[in-house]
Amino acid sequence: MAERPRISAGEAFARSLQNDPATRAAWKRTSARLRVIGEIWSRIRTASADERQHAARELTETIQEALRASGDELAAAGFEPPQTIEDWEHLALIAEMPFEKIRSGDFTLAEVRAVALAWADRQRMKAMLAGEGRAPQPGRQVTPDDDDQPPPALTANEVAVLRTLASIDPAELASVARVEAAMDRAQRVSEKTIRLAIRRLVGLGLAERPEGDRRGARLTIAGRRLVRKITD
Repeated sequence: MAERPRISAGEAFARSLQNDPATRAAWKRTSARLRVIGEIWSRIRTASADERQHAARELTETIQEALRASGDELAAAGFEPPQTIEDWEHLALIAEMPFEKIRSGDFTLAEVRAVALAWADRQRMKAMLAGEGRAPQPGRQVTPDDDDQPPPALTANEVAVLRTLASIDPAELASVARVEAAMDRAQRVSEKTIRLAIRRLVGLGLAERPEGDRRGARLTIAGRRLVRKITD
């Protein structure tokens, strides 16, 4: 009986790349990530040991800060902040990023963040349109005469900040730190999330900053009415 020719691991892998779309997609994702690591390492390895340690620390801190900032923004939009690459891929699917782009790994976390925030805005607009039965006017805000209108779509974090502002004396312009300190421990979020929530409440006419963007905020009459509606 003739002996079967042996197939090396390299040949088997090459055949799999040629014939299996899933293997090709996985290899593209791995290659893209290895290229990024290679570019970073090529810059670090030419430096001295101290310079390498300093560069590595700076790189780690920069990445961590960027991820924290992205996580805060996504949390303010109602998403669970991603912790792993798989979480980011899942978020990309939720935000309707093209499947082929996700499968190939040809995307950045910044791109996922951008499409997710845009998707969240679209969902809010759809909810407002469904509730009002008409197209919203550009820049339309809630006014004290809007009692007959449905409340705007708010995230859980925005509702928590709204309730907290309502618990603070209306004569006081509450800073972000003041709001954080007054929040229920079970609902407490980061300062950046509070800042983003206040910004949106101001944009909706539910809160105001009468002394400018760098000063504290308080609820408007419309904001206090909305809190009463939510409580009732």
